[in-house]
Amino acid sequence: EYLSMMGSDDWAEPGWLSTMMEAILAHPSASFAFSNLTLQFQKTGETRAARDESIPAQLLPSVEATRQVLEWTSHMFSWWIVGAIVRSEDYFAVSGIARYATVHNGDYPLSLGLLTRGDACYVDKRLANYRLWGCDEGKADGRRQAVIVEDMVRIHACIETDKPVRTLCAKAGWSLGRIKRRFIALTIFWIDLRPGKVQYSTDERERIVHGLDRLVSARLRFGILLAPIFAATQIVLRVIWTFRGWISRKLLRR
Repeated sequence: EYLSMMGSDDWAEPGWLSTMMEAILAHPSASFAFSNLTLQFQKTGETRAARDESIPAQLLPSVEATRQVLEWTSHMFSWWIVGAIVRSEDYFAVSGIARYATVHNGDYPLSLGLLTRGDACYVDKRLANYRLWGCDEGKADGRRQAVIVEDMVRIHACIETDKPVRTLCAKAGWSLGRIKRRFIALTIFWIDLRPGKVQYSTDERERIVHGLDRLVSARLRFGILLAPIFAATQIVLRVIWTFRGWISRKLLRR
């Protein structure tokens, strides 16, 4: 009746299963229950909570949960799938982790699909561990970044044709246009096209530019100009962030 998924490099804490099952059984309207996690940084050995530990255990109505999923970087839903308990009936009704055929971002469309079936239940305990790998381990390299952009293109296209999900997104205040703008913004912040930062092959760089091109959906294709435009935007945003204190003081003086 229930299933759970965990990567081969992740693990559960003692009491995980009994605590999670108690939560989902107490909330019949929930399609899934998910908990707080401990992030394990492979390179530095650092650990920290994945979500704000002041957030209480709660039942999230499907519309509110959808709003948080669509924010993508939300502290409530990042990495939710690790150690989550999902009702099998709902999981298979929405095609499971294979939904939309994404490569690296299967939890995003899966959670949207599940939320068309019911609510989400949050457990405010660190019941599982999620390991984070870096560029040195091949988890943030050019190939992965190219796939992430392609996943966003695929997710947007599928939401457009998936009426139950599209309707739910609209109720949560996220139109297709707004979702697209969010994906473009995330690409600007996540995909680092500056020379020397990430080693891209010609194919990887072309795939990223093509993905950005499709997200922008311009009639005139930007082609090779798109990469430096986004790189320049990244540099400006990083400078603003670095000197945000100084900029704020200058503005306040005026």
